[in-house]
Amino acid sequence: MHRLVHCILWGTLLSAGVVLAPGVEAQNRAVVLQSAVWDTHEIPVCWENPADAPLNGQGRQWTREAVQETWERYSQLRFTGWQACTTQSRGIHIRIADEGPHVKRLGKYLDGMPDGMVVNFTFRRWGLSCAETQEYCIKGIATHEFGHAVSFAHEQNRPDAPAECRAERAGTDGDVLVTPYDLSSVMNYCNPRWVGNGKLSALDIVAVQKLYGAPRQEQVVDLAATMRFELASKAEMPARHQGRGYALTHAYPSGTQFQILITRPQPAYV
Repeated sequence: MHRLVHCILWGTLLSAGVVLAPGVEAQNRAVVLQSAVWDTHEIPVCWENPADAPLNGQGRQWTREAVQETWERYSQLRFTGWQACTTQSRGIHIRIADEGPHVKRLGKYLDGMPDGMVVNFTFRRWGLSCAETQEYCIKGIATHEFGHAVSFAHEQNRPDAPAECRAERAGTDGDVLVTPYDLSSVMNYCNPRWVGNGKLSALDIVAVQKLYGAPRQEQVVDLAATMRFELASKAEMPARHQGRGYALTHAYPSGTQFQILITRPQPAYV
């Protein structure tokens, strides 16, 4: 089991293809459990008790935002669904409860598992200090637990972590080192910032991209020299092409009506 301990500070584990220092053996503890890496970039998510908890709707929204701002933003991972679970639901099943947040397994071993992930929205019995900083704690916890859900183990479990950090060993070990040891990882209990303030470290980003790919860049159609701006009176509004957009060369008062005229031989979305 992997539990967030609110009174402990953490970091992250991530590394594959890393050369260990002489005398340091990988053993069965590292950053990623390789067999738990998902075979897909689209992972379903559902809520087991979405109507039970106070702050329920807001907490679920903050959880989803945290995942979007971290694991989705920096990789090709996409978490889909986010509705109430059914008996047929695949993917990550989340239960809301006032207890220590945790996952039962790493990565794809959570697929379809009841109560596979537990998160806390109220902090009345566990993590009492979070009652005053609910958004901060809910988002930080979500980022950490979804790190486990995509196969990352605790960073302090690594054989190359400092001894004082290895003393905080918790949960299932990984078996592949993806990056060098990372004090700043969102998965590291030794991180001086609790759950890394819910933000991925630079090495967290490297690791998730190694496993699931960097974000795809959407193709942008350049309409330079084919776009004009006009006032409602048909008077031209001078503009210059600037990067991927346009900048008007004159200021106009709020409420000014205008139109954009685009000429292009082939269809395009605007």
